[in-house]
Order: sequence, then structure tokens, then C-alpha cells
Amino acid sequence: MGRGWLRAWGILARVENLPVVTLSAADLSECTRLAVSREWGAEEAKWRFLFEVGTVFGIRHPVDGVIGTVVLTWFGARDAGISMVLVAEAHAGRGYGRRLMEHAMAAAGDATLSLYATDIGRPLYSKLGFAVDFVNTMHRGRFTGAASGVSSLDFALDEVLELDRVVTGVDRSAVLRAYVGFASRVRVLRRAGEVVGYAGMWRNDTDDVIGPVVAPSSDDACALIGDLAAESGLTVRVEVHEKHVELGRWAEASGLSVVGQTSFMVFGGRVMPGDRGRWFGPIMQALG
Repeated sequence: MGRGWLRAWGILARVENLPVVTLSAADLSECTRLAVSREWGAEEAKWRFLFEVGTVFGIRHPVDGVIGTVVLTWFGARDAGISMVLVAEAHAGRGYGRRLMEHAMAAAGDATLSLYATDIGRPLYSKLGFAVDFVNTMHRGRFTGAASGVSSLDFALDEVLELDRVVTGVDRSAVLRAYVGFASRVRVLRRAGEVVGYAGMWRNDTDDVIGPVVAPSSDDACALIGDLAAESGLTVRVEVHEKHVELGRWAEASGLSVVGQTSFMVFGGRVMPGDRGRWFGPIMQALG
């Protein structure tokens, strides 16, 4: 019995020290299984996109398969986002979440790091040095408003990339080039022939998610979102920055109820670059 206990302890010790490894698209089904087990939804399309634009790290258990994930996505050479921090319920409380985060942070080096946090994840991220910058409110429902008709599907990608670079202050061109193929729609707003705003919509399981949203004003953001939502025919979801109160009110009046909140956090409390007053919504919580 003594030797059996020692053998079991040895196996447990090896399992607790499982390394963080880089996953590939071949691990997609295990990632979606893990997400479903934590009631996140499968979100297969989103996972495929994140495997394309980011680096997915994970912890693989010898019996249970992938039991933890984290995604690191670069925006140029100096900025990056962390997302999809998941640990299987059966393995929670053993420090895997912290190890995954520390691995991703080490891989990012001195980059400006940001993430969206739920109430559950925020305490860990705070301990690791992340500070809340602002809060986003998630709105979801069947769109009951009307299309504005002022936006267009006609644009050159370079126009959108340049506008996004100015507004966000980072180079998201690699992600956005992939996003154009991933999204079901991308619409732009022009003034005097120049692209001054844009927004996209992508399918996530049973919902159409609208984001990113870049616009000169709240009215313009409403117009872009409304034109996309009117084309959906499904349940629509959009994230609204807490300072854009008018947009939040419009979303609720258009059938999109508040269903949750997330905190946008930045490592070390760094100030995010760019003209953030024109940044109304992220691509997705996993990317900012």
C-alpha cells in the first residue's frame, strides 16, 4: 500500500508539472470541447480564426487531453492581446490558469499587453499586473431598428487599414487582412470620398457579432451597426464602450438588451495609443 501511494503521488507530481505547449489547428476539436465544458459555447469559427491570426498555447493532460488554453495575438511588433484563458473544471485550482498567463506574457516580452476580463478572471489578471482601463457592455437580441442606408460595401482594404492604424495606434493589418475573409460583411462610411468609419459582422455559432466599429461619432457608429444588423436576420451581439452612453441607449431601443459586461485591462496600466474616441467596439473579446 505504501509503494502504491508513492506511485500515485509520482504520477500526480508529473501531471501537475505538465508543460505549456503550442497547439495547432489539429487541436481545434479539443479546444472547442474544452470551451463547451466551461459553458462558453463551441465557437468553432472563432477558434479557427484565432489559430490563423494568433498563437494558441495549451496544457495537454496524458488522459484528459487539452485541459487549458490561452491565445496570444500580435498587433504589429509592440502590442499584443491575450484571450481564451480556459482551464477544465476538473483541473481548476491547481495554478494552470496562472501558468498559462505567465507563459503568454513571457512570450510577449515588453509588448503592451491587453485583454478582456470577466468577473471570474479579473482577480487573477489583477494579481499579474493588469489594470482596468474601461468596461464594455454586451448587448444582444433581435435588431428591431432600421438600416440607415448611409454606409457602403465598396472599399479598398488599404483605406480601412490606414484608418484603423490611426484610431487604434497599432498595426492590426495582419489581423484585419484575415478578418475581411472571415467576416460576413464589412461596411464603410465615407465623407467627401474618404473612409472615416468602418464596421464588420461575423458569425459566431447562432449569433451575428458586430465588431470592430470605428466611427467619427456615436451617430455614425449607430448607422454602421444598424446597416449591418438589418442584414443579419439572426440574433445580433455588439460590445459597447462605457463612455459611449448614446450608443448603448440606441442599442437597447433597437432590441439589443444588456446581457453582460467585461473589463478591458492593460498590463502595467499603460495608456493605449491612438485616437480612442473613435473606437466604439472590438473585433471580438478575444482580440480587442
